Amino acid sequence: MEQLIAEQEVVEHKRQAASDLSPEETIPDINVGTHFFKQRYLFAFATQGEVINHLRTQTLSEEVNRTTDILLKWQEQRPKVQQFELAERGIADSSSLEDLPLDFAATLQGIADHALFRKSQAQLSSIPLTCHVPVRRQ
Repeated sequence: MEQLIAEQEVVEHKRQAASDLSPEETIPDINVGTHFFKQRYLFAFATQGEVINHLRTQTLSEEVNRTTDILLKWQEQRPKVQQFELAERGIADSSSLEDLPLDFAATLQGIADHALFRKSQAQLSSIPLTCHVPVRRQ
């Protein structure tokens, strides 16, 4: 953090002394978005349109070039996914809510006390905040 403040001070100094410097010296060296992260997208559970859209907009060109192969594999997996969907149908409707174990009380209180959480909850003040865990009924 101190390094960022020091760098900001250098940039501010360059702005203040801009009239004494050439234009090249006043342009700060700013890194452009060079980060990345791995994404795991569950193609099998997406619709074909969602898969195509994800490939087109969220992946590297190498993956876009494999769209036909990916869609063929998606179609191969559809029977298994449909069996799973049938076997799991209604589970959400057969669940109930129970209070979280007391072991989580301190963690939940820390979340509830966080300023950003309180701010977001203030916008939903008419909705009571409760924390529960879903339990599957047999």
